Amino acid sequence: MGGNGAIHDGSYDIFRCATGGGAGCNPGEGIKSRDAISCNNGNIGTGGLLVIYAKDLNIGTGASFVSIGQKGGDAVAKQGDNTSTRGSASAGGAGSGGGSINIFIENITIPQNTTISSYINVSGGEGGIGSGGNWNAIGGRGGTGSANIGYINTGDYKPYFSNN
Repeated sequence: MGGNGAIHDGSYDIFRCATGGGAGCNPGEGIKSRDAISCNNGNIGTGGLLVIYAKDLNIGTGASFVSIGQKGGDAVAKQGDNTSTRGSASAGGAGSGGGSINIFIENITIPQNTTISSYINVSGGEGGIGSGGNWNAIGGRGGTGSANIGYINTGDYKPYFSNN
């Protein structure tokens, strides 16, 4: 679940501030103050789970195994007069984490002069972009997921590749 954006309602002039929501299966909501320009919810989704059991896995040149996170929401504030009490701020929402890829094989073939890691992507989603204000921040990137490939020929698991 992505976190909702929030604006501090203290002694500062908050009329021009905005924050994006965090990405997730239930994305967080962006929030903006009265005079800010825009805010976006985080994107829907997380990396997810991919499990493959195969006797022979033949990976072609254009193949890929993907389980990536989603981007956090962007936010655009309205420029203030650059003082601590009249400025403005924006912050993007955080991205969601990458997923998990688990492949169990007896045999694997990959194109020559390549490595298995070049076919796998479990990266976290990008943070949303904060812009337009006197002070702007990019949301945090979601964490990298996991990828594990192993042989199951003998009934026991023997690792072939792991990104951990």
